[in-house]
Amino acid sequence: MKLHLVLDHDGYLPSYAVLTEGNTADITAAKRMTFAPGTMLVFDRGYADYNWWLTLTRQKVHFVTRLKDSMLLVKYLQLKSTFSWSLSNLVALLRQQLFVYRDLFQWLNDPFKAPPILEGIHDGQTELAFGR
Repeated sequence: MKLHLVLDHDGYLPSYAVLTEGNTADITAAKRMTFAPGTMLVFDRGYADYNWWLTLTRQKVHFVTRLKDSMLLVKYLQLKSTFSWSLSNLVALLRQQLFVYRDLFQWLNDPFKAPPILEGIHDGQTELAFGR
């Protein structure tokens, strides 16, 4: 059994509750609920449905959630790029770019271009000083 609960923060009491079978998807129960404009929802990743989120936004219902593996950011980068990335390749190669100094959007658009030479960055050796 699952309990889906809407809490009224003015009185700190439940204002709506639904019991479902344990195998019912969280989002299925949530879509059956109605919320007044100005309501603040907090839910986990089981409620990931971008069309439902758009509906909530249009109804002036606010929400906070965690995204599934930062996919929204990666999808944004894929769409912003002029290079034809597959999502899997972008995710795999994006992690490697964390260790290279370059403009992210230049790399997204031209991933085969070598990183820029950083003049002055590696010219001198830093002296190690212990106990000074």
